[in-house]
Amino acid sequence: MREVADQIEDVVDEYLYRLTERRCRERGFASSLRKARDFVRFLKPRHDIASEIRDIKQSLREIKERGVSYGLRHFEQGSSGTATNVDASRVDPRLGSLFIEEDELVGIDSISEEVITSLVEGPSTRSVISFVGEGGIGKTTLAKKVFNDEEVRQKFECFAWITVSQSYNMEKVLKSTTKQIYQAKEEPDGTIEQLIELLRNYMEEKRYVVVFDDIWKVDFWEVIKYALPSKKARIIITTRNTSVANDVKETPSDHVIVLKPWSMELAWELFWRKTFCFEFEGCCPKELEQLSRKIVSKCQGLPLAIAAVAGLLSKKEKTQLEWQRVLDNLNYEFEKNIPNFHEFQKFIL
Repeated sequence: MREVADQIEDVVDEYLYRLTERRCRERGFASSLRKARDFVRFLKPRHDIASEIRDIKQSLREIKERGVSYGLRHFEQGSSGTATNVDASRVDPRLGSLFIEEDELVGIDSISEEVITSLVEGPSTRSVISFVGEGGIGKTTLAKKVFNDEEVRQKFECFAWITVSQSYNMEKVLKSTTKQIYQAKEEPDGTIEQLIELLRNYMEEKRYVVVFDDIWKVDFWEVIKYALPSKKARIIITTRNTSVANDVKETPSDHVIVLKPWSMELAWELFWRKTFCFEFEGCCPKELEQLSRKIVSKCQGLPLAIAAVAGLLSKKEKTQLEWQRVLDNLNYEFEKNIPNFHEFQKFIL
């Protein structure tokens, strides 16, 4: 996909160059006299560009076919038998959080170990752990690391990961939860009340872990909690809203963990580890350090933002000119178009 994207960029640049070249020529009668000659002259470049576009289209078709063979489906196809509660017409901006690499988890290990211990050695009653922080701070990444931990997997019997988001559908949430808990091929039918009863009856004596990622409203918890029996239950939620985390906290065994922006030291470590992992012996060259630190400071201590920028720069030429161009673009985009991390992530991608 990157190679094809580079080809597309080259074709567009070539086309714009040719277009500019033609527009810069004399206008008026003299220009009219040259039209016939210019038409012949530009036939070859136009043919070359058209040929490249056909090649790109063929490459995209082949990529699409490979994607289908790997079982990837188009987001625009909408819901199916395996649909989730997420709007399928767009890419979920949290996707990168779920598949962030292990070497990007600088500073998260100590928190995850503490949470894993709390899950495994905690009380026999239901306990809720809330991760609170702004978008891009790493809440989903941390929750996923805990959710997939081997010790947690051995200790508990049932697992479910539910992405809630701002515009959720409670019926779909309950169906998805039930499907994952039961490890069923199809989602069950039923009203909200029937689905809650189904979950309660099944999980009454089970040891289970459920993650509700990205809760925005307290109202969600006021309903979903009735589907989660209090025996041997471990619930993890992620939210940007401190009031949600505080309202979910009902017993002394419940914890609220506030994730704060990373220090410059941690941010810098993540940046150079990801940017220069295959070059310069994994270290930032002296001539790029000042620009690199300015770029890191623009990420405001958000680890996913740092990882996104570092991933972008790892594919760029390691020159001051290229680094300065990225910094200038970041400065412009932050001032004009980027009010939050999700907008920032769209800009990087």
